[in-house]
Amino acid sequence: MVKTFATKYKSEKLGQHLLIDKNVLNKIIDVAKIKKTDIILEIGPGTGNLTSYLLEKAKKVIAVEKDRDAVKYLKVFILDKNLLVLEDDILKFNIEKEIKGRYKVVANIPYYLTGNLIRTLLERKNKPISIIILVQKEVALRIISQPPNANILSNSVQLYGKPEIIQEVSRKAFSPRPRVESAILEIKDIKTPKDIIEKKFFQIVKVAFSSPRKKMISNISSGLGINKEIVKKAVLSLGFSEGARSQELTVNNWKDLYYKLIKEIDAR
Repeated sequence: MVKTFATKYKSEKLGQHLLIDKNVLNKIIDVAKIKKTDIILEIGPGTGNLTSYLLEKAKKVIAVEKDRDAVKYLKVFILDKNLLVLEDDILKFNIEKEIKGRYKVVANIPYYLTGNLIRTLLERKNKPISIIILVQKEVALRIISQPPNANILSNSVQLYGKPEIIQEVSRKAFSPRPRVESAILEIKDIKTPKDIIEKKFFQIVKVAFSSPRKKMISNISSGLGINKEIVKKAVLSLGFSEGARSQELTVNNWKDLYYKLIKEIDAR
């Protein structure tokens, strides 16, 4: 079974690259600052390389794995009363049902999941305290971006917490080796934004970024059906010019713009 399982993973069936570098594994554990009272949600545990390290520190590890063979492997080869292995798709996983209290996410995730996964975790009612994950370096750089290079993903993450690249990780740290460079990304101080309806906040941000070559005022006005002069007045009141582009705004600027436009959005 072990040989068969290893072969399946070498095929990169689910986009997974197993982390085999002990120094990187230890670094992830150090960054996570895991206490004996912590509940850890691990996503895509694979052969359990990281899982074993997590179990040494945490009160409980909930490992969500989509691959049935991986689930069977973990249940046979990692016997620990503090480990719960669940066969599920993390994007459909009912966090509120399985985890009642606070928790941390620590994982080496399939890279194709990154954007959707982070948004799924941050938009849940029961949000993690922190997220420490291995991601593609290019995506990590997008997530931590600030004006004038901000983007939808950076704002989507920074609305909830503070992202930071902890360390770049060589391709040699994985088996099979990925085609891209990687990085350890930490998102800390995760909170639900106050006085903001998240769905409507992201409506503004998404339409603003919908046509990067156009001015932000035009994108918002046409995308949300709000009078252009009203949008212009709101943007100018924040200290930006009429020709401002979406990449120039910080997440706090977007919050301020949301407060100025929310009545117009509700009135549509």
